[in-house]
Amino acid sequence: MVVIVSSHKEGFTGKPDKITGGPIYSDVLERIETCSISVVTEQCRKDVRALQKDENDIKESVIRAVRFGRFIGSEWCQINKNEVWAACDAYSFYETAWIEAAHKEMEFELYIKFCIGVTGNMVLTVSLHTPRQR
Repeated sequence: MVVIVSSHKEGFTGKPDKITGGPIYSDVLERIETCSISVVTEQCRKDVRALQKDENDIKESVIRAVRFGRFIGSEWCQINKNEVWAACDAYSFYETAWIEAAHKEMEFELYIKFCIGVTGNMVLTVSLHTPRQR
């Protein structure tokens, strides 16, 4: 049985597809302060741990991505093998952090993919990571 966990449900085809138009969640900045954040994929949990981010950091990343980042597109994402799906917006953006090995602050690129959950009071983070080689 297919379960869609995002508030956007129109146009689901049963496979990972691009969604035309977008961004879908143009109201995320108005909602983010009152929403909770949930990391919903195992890979995202690993990446968030590696980036040493907590819930507030992830909220800040969503805000930075939407305000200053580049909208990449919207797409249907399978959350797990149990047919759980979400319609997500994807962005690339830059953050600055202290890099101990370099002894200085450096800017680096991140990618984030998220949706607003069915109830509208949670932002589900599907991915948050640095660029990956393909």
